[in-house]
Amino acid sequence: MMRKFFFIAALLTSLAACKSKSDAALRYNQDIVAKDKSLQSEEQVIEDKVGNFYNGGMYDSIAVAGEHMEAVLQKAIEEIDAKPVPEAKGILEFKEAALKYFRFRKSIYTVYKEYGQASTDEKRAEIEIIRNKLVDQRDAITADMQTAQSIFSKANGFRME
Repeated sequence: MMRKFFFIAALLTSLAACKSKSDAALRYNQDIVAKDKSLQSEEQVIEDKVGNFYNGGMYDSIAVAGEHMEAVLQKAIEEIDAKPVPEAKGILEFKEAALKYFRFRKSIYTVYKEYGQASTDEKRAEIEIIRNKLVDQRDAITADMQTAQSIFSKANGFRME
């Protein structure tokens, strides 16, 4: 009887530990998603402004807007990097994918800043080629992040929303 009780207690403890790990993994994922969503509206505002600045030849304003978003994304990167990771399957791979995703987004605004600071039209043309290459990579980088997130969620037993 005591042996049976011990087995049941051990089973319940292990199920609770698994549930706890799954919950921690889910919360970590939700924190990354919340960070992403919190930046999207600000990025959209900046993108709209940069479009207007570009049309008006307001290069200094493009540089300021790029520098602003570069700093905002750097702060997000630092927060993600400093965030302690819970004990979960694939957590380090997921965290690295998230950091890569946010670093990529930051690189776009670094290019905006460099474009606005360029002293010649020739230099701006070179930077615009770099920007276009980054834009072409955006879908692939986003897909990589989504794949890492999917693998992470499956490994830890939660569904993404």
